[in-house]
Amino acid sequence: MTTNRWLQRGLAVMLCIAIFLFAAAIAQESPSGQLTLELKRNLKGARYNTVYFPNNTQVKTVKQLAEANPKILVVNYYNPELKRHIGYINIHGGRGRNFVLKPDTEYMISVKNSTNITLALK
Repeated sequence: MTTNRWLQRGLAVMLCIAIFLFAAAIAQESPSGQLTLELKRNLKGARYNTVYFPNNTQVKTVKQLAEANPKILVVNYYNPELKRHIGYINIHGGRGRNFVLKPDTEYMISVKNSTNITLALK
């Protein structure tokens, strides 16, 4: 393997780590039983916010999340079993599959405007 490929792989790993740390930083669990997600529009070089949902959130499906937060445009994730991305578009009552939000799964959320979303925890 050439040095250039090793460099590309190293940069890809560093990018993944940076995205994970960013997602952990924006998801803040408050002591009052709520989770606040800070979602930004048009991040530098990215169209989506990367988010992980905890197991104890009261919002269980993407449709519930989108209905409660009209600034959300698109939510998608990669399904390793199907080997493709699954998406939900928040227009006209929702388009796409109404999937269950699973813990430890990376979701990509696009919003109309930067916003904070607060989710109740059990």
